[in-house]
Amino acid sequence: MSKVPSVIDLFAGGGGLSLGFAAAGFIGVAAIDCDQSAVDTLRDNQVISPPVIIKRDIRRFGPKAMARRLENLPKNLRRPSVIAAGPPCQGWSRVGRGKLKSLGRLDPSWSPMRDPRNRLYRSFLGYVSYFKPEACLMENVCGMATYFGRDMAAEISSEIAELGYEVKVAEIEADRLGVPQRRKRLVFVGLRDDLGMRFTFPETPPEDLKPMSRCQTVKDAIKDLPRISAGQSRETIRYRLPESRSAYLRAVRPAWMDGCLTAHIARWHRREDIESFRSMAQGATYLDVPARLRRYRTDIFHDKYRRLVWNEPSPCLTAHLSKDCYSHIHPSQSRTISVREAARLQGFPDWYVIKGSMGDRFRLIGNSVPPLAAYALASRLYMILDGDGKGKSSWRELSNTARGIV
Repeated sequence: MSKVPSVIDLFAGGGGLSLGFAAAGFIGVAAIDCDQSAVDTLRDNQVISPPVIIKRDIRRFGPKAMARRLENLPKNLRRPSVIAAGPPCQGWSRVGRGKLKSLGRLDPSWSPMRDPRNRLYRSFLGYVSYFKPEACLMENVCGMATYFGRDMAAEISSEIAELGYEVKVAEIEADRLGVPQRRKRLVFVGLRDDLGMRFTFPETPPEDLKPMSRCQTVKDAIKDLPRISAGQSRETIRYRLPESRSAYLRAVRPAWMDGCLTAHIARWHRREDIESFRSMAQGATYLDVPARLRRYRTDIFHDKYRRLVWNEPSPCLTAHLSKDCYSHIHPSQSRTISVREAARLQGFPDWYVIKGSMGDRFRLIGNSVPPLAAYALASRLYMILDGDGKGKSSWRELSNTARGIV
């Protein structure tokens, strides 16, 4: 283990895992995703961009094909230290299952493998089996552990163990790791048996972000952002850093970025929606909207709208933001959150560029592993896998590196 630890990111999406691993000191070797906006995002963020970026369906691009693409890299990068993955979660989520069941497209007696999305984790196992990295990490929804009474998390853990790994599984809470969002996710970490090591999950942010051990709130994340109206579409607007900054704001908005702000764009809303938003107090849901303003059924759309609360973490962001953002209405403005606000709530720094249309960006953000949570997990792995320490980094150092590139 004399080399600087390296990582391949499968189902890379918006790059949340890649960003967290880069901040921890890992060298990104390769990333793969079938989505063009995801690939464009990875390529544009040169501070974390790996030398090999593949736009392919991973089911048709196996580890042998990846190994051939790595042959032109320096020898020490051809075998990654870590295989990391965040496979699509919709097939495992309780909300997704409930919707399919209501439509008659899912029977609890069926095998979960009947849904092709639920088989995607096997591609992760295939890469681990082939490359035999020192460690592997996979993130997904907690619904994996309770699939109609079947504990798929335990079954997947056993499959990883059979490949020769000491496996730990835990439900992590992103708000305990510095993310201003209530987001619980299941994380699998495997350490190769010959290392003789055991992984312990972080319960607080890494040392350089210790000031963020206190629960971060919506106010910490977005209060500084300029006021905008629904439908604001200018990609770049003027912005000045406030004199007093929260620890979270210092993490996502380094001082060298003073001057302008990007992606603070918001959806257009119908007049009726805006009137409904105005009627809602912080924390209110659709059930709190006066009956005269309701346009949807309250029995199945009781949480169609939800206004954020300044002094609390945000509710979980999901890919549904690409459809609408009614689940995340601004705490004090009559609109839903902007792309920049969504990125802040997920833990992406302002210098990180997310490509695509407005819908694409909301989807990539909602699907991402929060970078700060990935950083906490990767930092623990780095301490185990570090060789000579030459690649050691930190969140602040990565942001300073971005200064010369962005």
